[in-house]
Amino acid sequence: MKKTALATAIVSLLSHAYTSPVFAQNTTTETDETMVVTANRFEQSAKDVIAPVEVVTKEDIEAMQAKSLDEVLRRLPGIQVGKSGGYGQQTSLFVRGTESDHILILMNGIRIGSATAGNAAINLISLNGVERVEYIRGPRTAVYGADAIGGVINIITSTTEEYTSVTGGLGSNNYKQLGAVTSRKVNENLYIKAAVSQEKEDGFSVSSNPTDLDDDGFENTNISLEAMYQFSEAFLSRVNFDYSEGSVEYDPAKSYKDYKNYNLALSNEYKTSKWHSTFVIATNQDNNDNFSYYDNYDKVIFETKRDTVYLNTFYSVTEKIIFGAGLDWYKDDVSDSTDVVNFDETTRTNMAGFITGLYQGDKLQVEASLRNDDNQRYGNNSTWQFGAGYEVIENIRLTANSGTAFKAPTFNDLYSPLDCSYGTCYSGNPNLKPEESENYEVAIEGAYTFAFVRVAAYRNNITNLISGSIKENVGKATIEGIELSTSFETGPISHQVSFDWMDPKNEDTGEVLARRAKRSGKWNSSYIVNDFLFDLSYLYQDERLNYSGGDMLDSYSLFDLAGTYFITDSFSVSARIANMFNEEYETAGGYNTQERSYYGTATYKF
Repeated sequence: MKKTALATAIVSLLSHAYTSPVFAQNTTTETDETMVVTANRFEQSAKDVIAPVEVVTKEDIEAMQAKSLDEVLRRLPGIQVGKSGGYGQQTSLFVRGTESDHILILMNGIRIGSATAGNAAINLISLNGVERVEYIRGPRTAVYGADAIGGVINIITSTTEEYTSVTGGLGSNNYKQLGAVTSRKVNENLYIKAAVSQEKEDGFSVSSNPTDLDDDGFENTNISLEAMYQFSEAFLSRVNFDYSEGSVEYDPAKSYKDYKNYNLALSNEYKTSKWHSTFVIATNQDNNDNFSYYDNYDKVIFETKRDTVYLNTFYSVTEKIIFGAGLDWYKDDVSDSTDVVNFDETTRTNMAGFITGLYQGDKLQVEASLRNDDNQRYGNNSTWQFGAGYEVIENIRLTANSGTAFKAPTFNDLYSPLDCSYGTCYSGNPNLKPEESENYEVAIEGAYTFAFVRVAAYRNNITNLISGSIKENVGKATIEGIELSTSFETGPISHQVSFDWMDPKNEDTGEVLARRAKRSGKWNSSYIVNDFLFDLSYLYQDERLNYSGGDMLDSYSLFDLAGTYFITDSFSVSARIANMFNEEYETAGGYNTQERSYYGTATYKF
């Protein structure tokens, strides 16, 4: 029987992601207990995390046949995705109604992204070689610093699992994909992993303007390397390198950008029964060479170089009490960008220190963190967070989370020159203040062997929200919401369902914040029969305001269907229909989205 690969998929799908930590505890064996590293910067059981956490494994990604990171993230609670065009095109994430640059993106725990744009280009991150994605919703600024107002997404490629896989795929719009991954234990102490992939698509027109309906293609080459050496039972070192390059076409009139992004990190970890310390040195680059119709196809460079150093150490006083502290330093450099002649600064450093304490009892869990960031431009900013969870009766837990956050304006927010060539005027504002927020959440969780349900109510008060094409600080924005997420099984079918009711409002104008739907719903289901694995997802987004003072974008519903047939233990074939009922919709006014499309993939593992 060809059950090895299928069995792996079954275990993952029944114990994975889309669940709360409590549910994860109740649906896995002790040895398979879900562990996470993102919530508090050290490995801990998901059941001890108070903030809502989701984990998506590589088996989950393979089951849904996702081709891009946003296709994975849009299935998760609290996330709304805006996309302009097909694969590789600009993508925005709105987590619980916060701005797209309010979500901190990490690669193996390292901050990545652009200091000019203010966010990471998730549309250019390859899924090849990704082992898991951890997602924490709610502010984590007291742990990670600026940008984590809405939450944290950590893309993890590290593993000690031994496997090799080769994948090839074809799809609509002349989509082509080739990838290979190998992870091996070379000897008793050395592990290595290498992943390489290439994908290409002719695409479709980004613009819905009938005078500009040319195909806008995308191509990407990615290389990921890792070496881990275990010097002793307590001490190991790891080197991670990730590199992507390619090109993305966009409108109008065959504009395009070439990009080269990389992330290089050396991490050293010391771990005993009492101590857990990590020291990391990293450097990364986010580079885009733009050739735009509006710039007469002259090259305009947007480049961020970032150096990072951090040290974390945690000490277990008892089995239930943990104290930790850390130092963070990073430097952003945009001096190689083209339009910096009028910038008051082209480099910026941020030095921070934090302390944290956790109590992880059988019924009661408590965590508290305090952090101070000394930003070169904006000085000292202190943030805090506090969380508590209590099992009031068996399988029922009440939780409360609160915290503050801040985000310094990006270089573009401050210094972008006035530009009206796109029909709308854009400009930075050197007088901007940092954005600040206070967030509160209460939730009740019920976890049983057959089902899990979590209902949360939250409120996020954001002051000095940066908004508008001519950048300015909005006096105050308030985001209130109720979030329901549940997981359950009906016979051989597993389900993950979430609903979000939200009121994201500009308190100065009374207007709803742009591109956020007040209501959204998601249903993901998996069905395993014989040697087949099926995955069906449904996504609903309510109508949204396109931009301040603009029109409303219509609501829409999307269905995706994917299936995998395990021909042997090693060989499988998969197919996917995206936007199955060919829904016409926009996530940003004036920009096309994917019509019904088809994809096929073959994978060989050994």
